[in-house]
Amino acid sequence: MGLGTVNQSRSTYLSIAGGFIWNRKADESDPNYATQTYERKDGTKGLRKGAQYADVTGKITGVVFRTHPEYGESINVKIDDGTPESYIISISTNNRYSQDMMKALLLGDLQKTFFIKPYDFIGNDKKRAMGISFRQNGEKIALKIDDAPSKESDWFKSATKKEIRRFFEDLNDWYVEKVQMEVVPNLDDSPAVKEVAEVVEENVPGGEVKEAKVETKAEEVKEEVAETPKEEVKLPTPLKMKRALKDYIDENYEGEELPTLSKKDLIEWYTLAQNLEELPFKKEESKVETQDVDVDELDSQLDSLMGK
Repeated sequence: MGLGTVNQSRSTYLSIAGGFIWNRKADESDPNYATQTYERKDGTKGLRKGAQYADVTGKITGVVFRTHPEYGESINVKIDDGTPESYIISISTNNRYSQDMMKALLLGDLQKTFFIKPYDFIGNDKKRAMGISFRQNGEKIALKIDDAPSKESDWFKSATKKEIRRFFEDLNDWYVEKVQMEVVPNLDDSPAVKEVAEVVEENVPGGEVKEAKVETKAEEVKEEVAETPKEEVKLPTPLKMKRALKDYIDENYEGEELPTLSKKDLIEWYTLAQNLEELPFKKEESKVETQDVDVDELDSQLDSLMGK
């Protein structure tokens, strides 16, 4: 008898920069190889290179958020096009591309194919237009979330830089949390439900996990947390914890900013703040402001962002 070949699926990691989709690992032998110059924030010139694509089409089958201690948070979106090969687009959550991606995840039909095309150009009004365009069934998805946090235009005229930065940080956290709650559990290749239960078991302070029922669907997961003698252990959402921490830091740590925290550290810091205890700022974190991650400089950071 003959032996058949096992066709194993594999994933190609991609990034978005300069209005294109890039496979940074591709070399000059790739037919789609290209280079593109760009200007860094400090005014110097850089060169990105790799296989360059205008768009990608496929069904979104998984979403994962990852946090790197140095480069911050990224969203990894898995796309299947019906072949053994799949694609994972990794985008820092601190840039315009990621917010468009999260809006599309919330507004699009996850059972249908997405056409995904980034753009980056200077318009007739001399302003830079940058983002991602999405289509389903030939129709463009209008990327507008009606219940997203917003401010009147007059507010921005009088707000300080710190207040404006704080607003956009909270807005970004709102999108991340909404995608985690409404999108991630409904995708086959998102993190397993069991992993979610394990995180709760490790991180809930002041109590023990009594039981974690893991069903086949994420929305059916039930976590029963043991009660303390006087009150039930109940944590707010990550977004509310971050807001409470930012308020606590503003009141007690002049000049400090909330650093990027893992889920475990976020709960630890929140618990300390609730008990009016000192927060464990590190020296290298004490004067670091939250800034946009320059997508043009993710060349060397991509593997780390994807948790490889």
